[in-house]
Amino acid sequence: MVAKTYVTMRGLRVGVLVYESLQELDPIRNADAVLEVLRYAYPESMIPKRFGSLKGLTAPILVYESIDEAERVKPGGVLEECNNNLAYRGPLNDVREIICDWLETKSGITRDSKPVLGKDKKPRVDKDGNAVTEYVMFDKDGKEVKYSDGRWADHVCATKGWDDLTQFQSEVDTLFANLKDDKGQLAPLAVDITQKERIFRGPVKIAARYIEAAQKILAGSKVEKFIACVKAEANVELALTGDAAKDLDAFARAMKALLDARERAKLSDPDAIIA
Repeated sequence: MVAKTYVTMRGLRVGVLVYESLQELDPIRNADAVLEVLRYAYPESMIPKRFGSLKGLTAPILVYESIDEAERVKPGGVLEECNNNLAYRGPLNDVREIICDWLETKSGITRDSKPVLGKDKKPRVDKDGNAVTEYVMFDKDGKEVKYSDGRWADHVCATKGWDDLTQFQSEVDTLFANLKDDKGQLAPLAVDITQKERIFRGPVKIAARYIEAAQKILAGSKVEKFIACVKAEANVELALTGDAAKDLDAFARAMKALLDARERAKLSDPDAIIA
C-alpha cells in the first residue's frame, strides 16, 4: 500500500494507506466488490443494478459491467475512486473521532452528552449494562441543536480564537503516527476493502485508570502543578471550570495525554529505554 493525504477537519491533513494497484485488490476481494465503489455518469455501455433505498424500495442504477469498461472511460479511475470511497467511509470517520477526542484535551472544552432513550422513553443500555449516550450541542440561547463534529470544531475554534487547526498539524501528525490497536501494536490508518461502512461510535469513555488518577489530583494539593505539567509536556490547555463532572473528565483526558506524551518521548530516546 502507499500513503495518500486527505484534508479533514478545519484544514488538518492526514495520511491514509491506500491500495497501489488493482492487482493488489484481487487477492483480497473479487472484482465485483471494486465495481460497487464506482459512480460515474452515463458511459456508453452499462448494466442496471438495483440498490436499496427508503423503506424497502429499490432503484435501478446503471453500473459498469467490468473493470476494463470503467478503465476505458477514465484510465486509473477505478483504483482512484475505490481508494477514495474506502477512505471516506472508513478511516476518515475514525480520523474525525480521533481529532475530536484530541481537541477536547487540547482545548479543555468538553462535549456535552445525553442518554439515548428507547421506545419506552427509558435510557438505553448496551450489552455490558452501560448507558448509551450521544453528543449534544446548544446554541447561544441554550437551545439544543444537532451535533456534528464539524460544528463542534467550529465552536472550539471560535471559543479559543483560532482561525483553524492547521497550526497543530505537526502535533496531529505525531498523534496519528503513534496509533495503536487493542494489542498495543502500531496501527496506521489504512483503507480496507473487506470492511463495511463505519458507524459513528458516540461518546468514548475514558479508561478507569485515568479517571482514578484524575480524582486523586483533584482531591489533592497539586492541581496547579498538574495543569502546568500537562501544558509543558503535552501542550494541553487545562483549567478548572467549577463543574465537578466536566473537570473530572477533562483532567482524566489530560492525564492520558500526558502519559502518552511521556511514552512517545521515551520511545524516541533509545538510551532512556535501555536505562
